[in-house]
Amino acid sequence: MPAVNADHSTPLYRQVADELRSEIEEGVYREGERIASEAELCKKFDVSRITVRQAIQELANEGFLEPSQGKGTFVAKRRFVSRLLHLTSFSEVMRAEGWLPESKTIQILKEKADKPIAKKLGIKENEEVLVFTRLRLSEMTPLLLVSSYYPYSMVSTIIDAIASSNSVFQVLESRLGIRAAKVRQTIELAYATRFESLHLNVRPHAPVFLIKGVIIDTKGRPMEYFKSVSRPDRVEFFAELER
Repeated sequence: MPAVNADHSTPLYRQVADELRSEIEEGVYREGERIASEAELCKKFDVSRITVRQAIQELANEGFLEPSQGKGTFVAKRRFVSRLLHLTSFSEVMRAEGWLPESKTIQILKEKADKPIAKKLGIKENEEVLVFTRLRLSEMTPLLLVSSYYPYSMVSTIIDAIASSNSVFQVLESRLGIRAAKVRQTIELAYATRFESLHLNVRPHAPVFLIKGVIIDTKGRPMEYFKSVSRPDRVEFFAELER
């Protein structure tokens, strides 16, 4: 019998949530598998249906479970963990986390930089920039939609290499000797545009994470401005701070 104690100071629903979380982490329930019904969980833990529903909601909020009306509750797909304080390419991070990185080019075009983008890149307003928009996926699941802006004069000779590579970092370093050194970025909650929702497979105006940043090279020059839009149900962010 699972260790749920009505006399314990921890609320019953959290005890049930802890037990279910442990079962998921130990592989009792696999990714995408439907867990026991509410009635079965009530019997298993000897608790009320309200308690079970609170526990399921707790785990849904944490990203472990996905309730589906009329179908049951399923173990959620694991999330891609993005480390905020590390400057590494998407492909490097994906492989380190045990994911298979995939990339799909959505558009690549030349346009004139408006004042905010020009300021970020340290170029003149209306100077030409290359805009490279990619969809980042794993196992055919959309994770992030990233638009990167580069001074056109910097990358004009390597556009084909950029378009065909999974890592622009590697192309810039191997072809131009430009190496990323640091990034300045912000993260905020936003709402998906129609363009973003179409490619990320979410409903229009769904909540998304929006990261905007500037990547600086080893000589202190801005080399890229980017906007990254990600699905909260598939991506989470991690930062470790020390005092």
